[in-house]
Amino acid sequence: MEELFQNLSIDSDVSELIQKGTSLSKSQWQTLEKQLKEKHEHLKFLKILQEFPENTLKAVLAHHHASTLIVLLVDTESCGKSVLESVKQTISISYPPDQLQFYLNICLNVCLRYPALAMIVFPSLMELLASINKTVHNLVVLTLTLICRQNPDESAALVVKFLDSAIVLQSCSELLFFAALETFFPIFPSQVKAIYISNKCKDGILEKVSQLPPQPEGADSVLAEQILRAVSLSCIDEETRKFNMEHYLDLFIAGANLLQNKSIVALSLLCLIKLWNFSSIEKKISLQTVLEKTQNLMRSCEVGEEYVHYVIEALSYLSLGASVKQSLRLDEEVSEKLLLVLETEKNSSVIYGALVVFLNLSEIKGKGGSEDASTVNYLKSISLPNKNDIRDDEATIKLFNESLVENHKLVGTLRGLDLKTESIITQAVQIIFNLSQSSNKSIQRAIVSQGGLTLLLKYLTEHSTIKKGTDRTEAFATSEGALFTRLSSLRALAVICRSVNPKLLISEFDIKTAVPFLVELLGPEVSDYTTSNISTDDATAALGASISSFDRLCGLLALTNLSSLQEKYLTAIIIRRAFDGHLKDLMIDSSIADIQKAAWELINNLIADPQMLAKFFNTDNAESMKNLDVLVKMLHSRDVDLQIVIAGLLANATLEFGLVLMVILSKKEIFAKLFEIASNIMQTQASNDDLLIRVCSFLLNIVETASLQKQLEGIQNNKSLKAGIKNVVLTTKNKDIMLTIREIIEAGQLKF
Repeated sequence: MEELFQNLSIDSDVSELIQKGTSLSKSQWQTLEKQLKEKHEHLKFLKILQEFPENTLKAVLAHHHASTLIVLLVDTESCGKSVLESVKQTISISYPPDQLQFYLNICLNVCLRYPALAMIVFPSLMELLASINKTVHNLVVLTLTLICRQNPDESAALVVKFLDSAIVLQSCSELLFFAALETFFPIFPSQVKAIYISNKCKDGILEKVSQLPPQPEGADSVLAEQILRAVSLSCIDEETRKFNMEHYLDLFIAGANLLQNKSIVALSLLCLIKLWNFSSIEKKISLQTVLEKTQNLMRSCEVGEEYVHYVIEALSYLSLGASVKQSLRLDEEVSEKLLLVLETEKNSSVIYGALVVFLNLSEIKGKGGSEDASTVNYLKSISLPNKNDIRDDEATIKLFNESLVENHKLVGTLRGLDLKTESIITQAVQIIFNLSQSSNKSIQRAIVSQGGLTLLLKYLTEHSTIKKGTDRTEAFATSEGALFTRLSSLRALAVICRSVNPKLLISEFDIKTAVPFLVELLGPEVSDYTTSNISTDDATAALGASISSFDRLCGLLALTNLSSLQEKYLTAIIIRRAFDGHLKDLMIDSSIADIQKAAWELINNLIADPQMLAKFFNTDNAESMKNLDVLVKMLHSRDVDLQIVIAGLLANATLEFGLVLMVILSKKEIFAKLFEIASNIMQTQASNDDLLIRVCSFLLNIVETASLQKQLEGIQNNKSLKAGIKNVVLTTKNKDIMLTIREIIEAGQLKF
């Protein structure tokens, strides 16, 4: 022993205290902590830990971060084994919670590092499931879950053996047995279910419940709650749900009717809701009764109380049923309490539950919303007496959603949440999508002002990567749920960006950040469909399969609205990201007229940018000339709305850019085709003022430039043009059109 401590820099008195397991003082611990930053001191202390693991842990037990230091020191499997053996011998349900947390932190981290050693502490950890301290209990469950995943076969065998021997509720405490049921049912469902639905277990539960007083208090209340938690969790299985309804229905009803113990009432209501077969139990308790009791509990609850968790979980299931949604939407007190939970609660699972309620109530069927199978399938086969024809009214939902935004400022509350938890930000995004479906532009503005757009972009930027070989964004996860949420966030982004004045948007965030995400809504590029690029796990292709024509239209309209700002940096990024990959194809695809028109409207907004001009008016580029030919031909479209867009584009381009006029005049085929179509419009569509004023405007621009260039001969001899002008003069009553026609005649020196 003397040899071991010989020449140690660690103070000999401290070494002796560690050896004996005597708690170090604060100053001794601080000195030791500093010394251990040196590598040689680190190694020396490690030897002490290996030689005296139990006493070493006792000596540093009282000090903050000591467990972290111990975990860092355990860098060999042999040392890990010594430490876990010591923990196994030390921990006990009778230990103070803060001391148990110390040992459990060490246990969890050593098991993470050395999975093969984890079974050493498994039986001892199971004994701690009976702890009523929340932090201790959660740490135990976390560690046991980890070990079960690391060693599924061995841990399953131990769990079954433990539960089977404890089923008579004599070999361990009743609290421990039911806590073990609750913990291991989701991990080993088939093995635990076999025990749970056995006659032995059923008889044991019924006997124990019969021994509880009518109004459980103290230890009896704790046990009753634990029984109900275990039974509630077992409802994840259809067979077990039927078993519970057959044998424990009266137990749930009795619990729901208690007057004082709100936790038992909440858990009993939750169990009733999870049975979800009210047509079978209507004679004993109605859905309306369960709903009213749940609402009353929520209205009267004190946020932070344990039972609030159960009430919110009950509401999350109830809010999936069409027959009760409207009652919940009309309950302002429940909405206010749920908002208070979001604003004050720290428990992420409680926050998640409140978000699920708002998500379910705000969802407009057919417009997206949550498709999480783990919750929806739970209640998919709802059986309600005489209520199968109930449908949600879309107008009512929209009014509710508008109230959530304008009156309750829900989006601002969502923005204030800690969004690091994946499930929470996912629910928040889905809720914003639901709220954004309002046609009321003031709602879109309110969503922006409350931080909704910032939240959407936060989600998208944090869940995106750059597609290999491109500069395009795509999801870094391709699971169905991840892609569903991404599509909802893209749709919400597009709705807001197309509805809100872009000047307001630019004051709230860096507007160019939204462009690559809006482009995603245009769908995959043509190059993505080539054989060499097809991949089963390609995020762009996976998302593209879900993008609808309406999504493409919304994406185009959003980009058009943003481009109306005429900011050079913005138009440049839109052109670079959208034209070659999307607009070039959409502008010739007439299968969906609205999309084709929207593509040209976006091009019209971008035409003032030199990059876009070069896409149509670069005589040295064959592709550009092909695009110009398409542009001119589109003026002859059967779609009058598209004709108006094209004519407006030509009017703007010929007014602002002399280069455009020179290209038209220099390309005889383009010039002839353009005048042929324009003349035809004046002869056959002279009653359409919107189209005609634009056609006359670009004709005037061309004729004036031709006059300056001494190129009027072709215009003066154009009989179709003259016939068209005559028809307009005889037909139109629009003063602006007549004025423009006079100017064309004068500039072209036309004679009739």
